[in-house]
Amino acid sequence: MSFFQSLFGSRAASGTQNSSPSVSPDYVQQSINLLAERVADFKDKTSLSYALILPALQQLGVRLLVQAQGIEFTKKHYSSMIRTLQEGPNGIRLSIFDNFNNPEIPADELQHHIELNTLLWKSVNELTARGYDLESISHACFTLATEAATKALDGLYAMGIIVACYRELEAGKYDS
Repeated sequence: MSFFQSLFGSRAASGTQNSSPSVSPDYVQQSINLLAERVADFKDKTSLSYALILPALQQLGVRLLVQAQGIEFTKKHYSSMIRTLQEGPNGIRLSIFDNFNNPEIPADELQHHIELNTLLWKSVNELTARGYDLESISHACFTLATEAATKALDGLYAMGIIVACYRELEAGKYDS
């Protein structure tokens, strides 16, 4: 299990407390595979930057977790992830992300961003039609976004999109 997967918790893989009984590591992996393929194809087609693609994927994961477990659970979950990032001698200080926000979509990329969100939601609908639970798909979005950000950009960017989503949660962006 990678560092970023451990932030999401083994709870999703093990099906322990507060987890949907249908959460499955196989569903998570199959969701990652489908989403990764579609995101890579989309990036190749549009040349949209990962700096714009990956926050959208992370935000989708937050929305799905809110749908699956509710806003209070999701806020507590992300709060726990932030505490984990800060713990220990190698923990990070959140102050390094004070000026980090998910990027604004440039006007010339807005149509591509709309297409990306349509593609992502279509993929979610396809996965749920196959019987995959929202929490597994959420976990896949989180894992794919953070792992791809670490590889394509860097680990601090990956942490930054987690922190940005946490701040958005706290600000009420996902309340409705």
